[in-house]
Amino acid sequence: MKLLPQALDKLTVLLSLLQDNAGAIEAGQVYRGMGEIYQERNDGTNAAHFLEKSIQELKTSSEQASGKQQTKAAARTLCRELCRSLLSLGLFLLERGDLDLAREKLQECHTQVGDQEGMDGLLSEANLILAQIHNRRSDLERGLALNREALEFAKGDHDRAAASIKRGISLSQNEDDKLDLAQSYKSLGNVLYNGGDYHRALESYQKSLLLCRQIGDEEGTARIYNNLGNVLQFRDQTAEAAEYYKLAVAIFSRLNNQFGMAACMNNLAGILERDGKYDEALDYAYRSLEKRKKFSGKSGVGFSYYRIAMIYQAKGELEKALGYARRSIRIREELDDKVGLAYSNLQLAELRMGTENLADIFDYCDQGERG
Repeated sequence: MKLLPQALDKLTVLLSLLQDNAGAIEAGQVYRGMGEIYQERNDGTNAAHFLEKSIQELKTSSEQASGKQQTKAAARTLCRELCRSLLSLGLFLLERGDLDLAREKLQECHTQVGDQEGMDGLLSEANLILAQIHNRRSDLERGLALNREALEFAKGDHDRAAASIKRGISLSQNEDDKLDLAQSYKSLGNVLYNGGDYHRALESYQKSLLLCRQIGDEEGTARIYNNLGNVLQFRDQTAEAAEYYKLAVAIFSRLNNQFGMAACMNNLAGILERDGKYDEALDYAYRSLEKRKKFSGKSGVGFSYYRIAMIYQAKGELEKALGYARRSIRIREELDDKVGLAYSNLQLAELRMGTENLADIFDYCDQGERG
C-alpha cells in the first residue's frame, strides 16, 4: 500500500524491528514502501536505492527458501512481493527515461513468475509497461503485440485475457488480499481498455477504485481516476473525464508526485481543448510542461510542446502554434521518434497552409506520411 510521506520515520522504525525478527518478506515490503515514498518526493537516488534493496531482500529470502519445504501459497506470496518490487522499480525507471534498465527489471518479473499460478495480474502489468517502452522507441508493432498479450501471450484475445486475470482475482479473494485485488482489477481494466471494451473497462476500474479507497492507497486511487478519465474521454463524456483528471491532479499534488501531476495535467489540457476552453487548457498544458522539464525525459517535453501547439492551433493563434510545433519536431528528431515526428510534421504542414508555398507544404506532408 502507498503511504504518505510522513510515514517514512515509522517505516524506518518498523524496518529495524523486522530485521531483528528476521521478517524478510515484511522487510522487503517496507523497503519498497520507502522507495515509493522517496519517489513521490522526487528523490530519485533514494527511491532507486530502497527499491533495489527491496528486491535484494526478497531475492535472498527466495534463495534461502528454495532449499526448504515450502507451501505453494508461501512460494506464491514471496514471488508476488518480489514481482511487485520489480514492477515498481521498472515503472520508476520508465518514468526517468532509463528504458533499457526498466525493460531488464520487467523481464526479470516474467522470469521469477515462471509457470506459477495466480500471477496473471502482475504479468499483465509487466507486459503493459513493456509495451510503453517499445512504443517510446517507436517499435509500435511489438508494443501492440505486448498490449494484446497482456496475459495470454500473443493470443490477442481480450476475453481470454480477462478470464485469465479473473482466475488471479479469485485467488486474491480467497487470500483476502485487497491490494492484489485492486491491482488485478486495474490490470483487467487496462486489458479491456486496450481492446476497446470501454464499458467493461469502466466497471473494472471502478472496482479497483473502491478497493484502493478501502486500503487507503492514495496513489493507486489517483492512477485509477486518471484511467477513468481516459475511458470516459473515448466515450465522449468529456465533462466527466475532466472531473476525474482534476481529482487525480489534486491527489498527486497532495502526494507531491510530479510525474503523475504532469501526465494528468496534459490529459486534462486535451479534454479542455476539445471543449473549447482554450485558456484553461493552456494553463494546464504549460504547468505540465514545466514539471516535465524538471522531472521527466525529453520525450514528455516534446509531447507537451505538441499539445500546446494543438491548443494554439484550435484557438486560431497560428504563429504561436508554429513555434511550439517546431520545438516538438526538434526534440522528436533528436530522439528519432518516428511516430511523433509523423504527427508533428503533418501538424506543421497544416499550420503552414496559406502561409507557405505549396512545395514546402507537400514536403512536410510527405515527411509526415513517411514517419
